[in-house]
Amino acid sequence: MVETLESANCWIPLHNISCNPELGTPTAALIFILKWCLVALTVMSNLLVIVSISHFRQLHTPTNIILFSLAVSDLLVGLFVMPILTMLYGESCIATNQILCAVFDLTGYILTSSSVAGMVLLSVDRYVAICNPLHYSSMMDRRRVTITVPLCCWICPVCFNVIILKHHFSQLDFSHYCHHGCAQIKLDNVVLIIDLLLTFVGPVTVIISLYMRVFAVAVSQARLMRSQISAAGSNTVIVKKSEMKAARTIGIIVFVFLMCLSPFYSASLGGDVYSD
Repeated sequence: MVETLESANCWIPLHNISCNPELGTPTAALIFILKWCLVALTVMSNLLVIVSISHFRQLHTPTNIILFSLAVSDLLVGLFVMPILTMLYGESCIATNQILCAVFDLTGYILTSSSVAGMVLLSVDRYVAICNPLHYSSMMDRRRVTITVPLCCWICPVCFNVIILKHHFSQLDFSHYCHHGCAQIKLDNVVLIIDLLLTFVGPVTVIISLYMRVFAVAVSQARLMRSQISAAGSNTVIVKKSEMKAARTIGIIVFVFLMCLSPFYSASLGGDVYSD
């Protein structure tokens, strides 16, 4: 049986000795409830962001357009990736077709790349707003951002991930069914390095560099405000404070996002996710 599944490129977790191990225990029930509560929280919170930005015209700003794209990708993760991940890699004994596994893998890769691209655009947006505020309205106008976001956050990730996963999909036998999971994703070493550079190392470097510059400028502006307070500059102070508050908030979001994303790429670097 094991040899048959291995020939079908099926991945079998070592801990899945039986179909439903200790499914009726309180711990398993609590984990099950927490999983689906997390799914519901992800869906509802991102749906709230999408509805709010779509409904209120005053929220149609360049920054919120980028946040809208991020919310859409996270909503799709909550609607499709997280439930399927729970079923395919959970305790249930499910026979899955390789077509479903391929769609799931491609969707996960695309949404991850889309989120990373959105975080990079948010960093660029805050960098321009803080470090070059006089040109912000011209460089980050709504029309330009409306074109850039679909191109960078959706079209490019789709094309890129279809290309890097093409060889993996060509090796699958879509007539077989897999038990306890999907086929292990296999990437060539060159493709693996390119993927890491374009979807993790490069974006993280850009984000950290931009935010270091943003907060350095924010600190210098705060010192300048304390030393040069005047009635004529009161409105400017209010605008700069709001911009810096937005930068701090988005900086925290980006930091948490990178902390959550790092374990996956750490595993891939260690050879646990990808293999030659």
